[in-house]
Amino acid sequence: MKSAAETLKLESIVEPINYYSATGIELVTKFESTIEEGSTCWRLWNDKKKETLGIIGIIIEEILSFELICNRLASWERKDITRDSWRKKLKETAQGWENNTVLRLGPISNMLIDKSENNKENIGQGNSVISDATCQSTSNPISMKHALINLKEAIIDLEKRVFVFSGLEMVVKLEDEADDNISDPSQSGDDSSSDSESQEEDLHSDVTLPSLLCSEATALDGCMSVNNTNRVDWINFVKRSKTLSRLSALMYTFTKKAYPLLTEFEKGKATLEKAISFWKGETSRKRKGKSKNGLKKDNKYDSTADIWVNFEVTEQIISAKVKDLPWWPAHICIPKDACLSSTLSKIDRKLVLFVGERHVRIIYGPDEIKPLSDIDEIDLNEKYDSCTINNLKKSNIMTKRMMRGRGLYIKKGMDI
Repeated sequence: MKSAAETLKLESIVEPINYYSATGIELVTKFESTIEEGSTCWRLWNDKKKETLGIIGIIIEEILSFELICNRLASWERKDITRDSWRKKLKETAQGWENNTVLRLGPISNMLIDKSENNKENIGQGNSVISDATCQSTSNPISMKHALINLKEAIIDLEKRVFVFSGLEMVVKLEDEADDNISDPSQSGDDSSSDSESQEEDLHSDVTLPSLLCSEATALDGCMSVNNTNRVDWINFVKRSKTLSRLSALMYTFTKKAYPLLTEFEKGKATLEKAISFWKGETSRKRKGKSKNGLKKDNKYDSTADIWVNFEVTEQIISAKVKDLPWWPAHICIPKDACLSSTLSKIDRKLVLFVGERHVRIIYGPDEIKPLSDIDEIDLNEKYDSCTINNLKKSNIMTKRMMRGRGLYIKKGMDI
């Protein structure tokens, strides 16, 4: 009888459920730990023992990593807050969320929490009384609302930063300046005879078909858009986001568009550094009389080199010559890095930006720059494809409009 009673007692004992295993978190963790580059779903569970980040930490980790790349390309320029303070604020948000978010595994019905004032303090210290469940909790609580506010500000800040140093903001401003100065035949000295209304319309003659996507889908991809409406919609969507899933989707579309640009810029920056070393050697050889020509025919770093530099546009417009292209109206640009600006000056190089484009080019000053003159003339002795000619015509129209807005009118032999 005793043996039977003991056996019945042992059989009646119910083993506590391991929810970490039952929910599949343990299985996913083991599987994903074997993958070098892959999914990281297990990191969503904020497990301090395994040094995971949780959802807030993952988003902030991505933001901080992205900002590091941005800072390598273009240093911090804001005056209202320092870079260290900006990053510290995000780190504190991630830490506050990690330390104070209560993550539970198991049925809520089995959680026995004493709601007395004393036990509320215990809950704040991570001493909550929970039955048949796993939880995490520490002091200094941070609300989801506060975390979302900090994330939204950071994402909008990053988008604006890339929008500026990528040259997109400048393109939008210059296009707006051109659009604000449609030809006025009544003005004396105007070049409207060559800048006809049909030519003016050609600037925006490309037919854009209306999108069948809903406004939410269109706004999702509106970041860093030269279409101001789409970009404003994206920013407003970020500001109105109330869930992490929505904010994560907007962050993903931004980084998906921005990372290829940053990769391109980093390669262009590296190319410029190599080109400068080459040009310095070329300048040194020329001074020693070893080079007969100022610009070598076999220069491997010529005006077609894909370079990138953080720059600002001046109001000076000239005609620039890039290999395999006709003379083109362009803005003279200067690097924001004073040392780089001085170096380029010493080796007779100039940064130029074709009117209507965002890609900066570097040319040899003495041979590839001349005063802006009759910009409608195209060298017919050289053959250019229709796309190049159409782009040049659009650039010419934009140039005339901008000069008109500045009270200048382009004529033959004009030296600006």
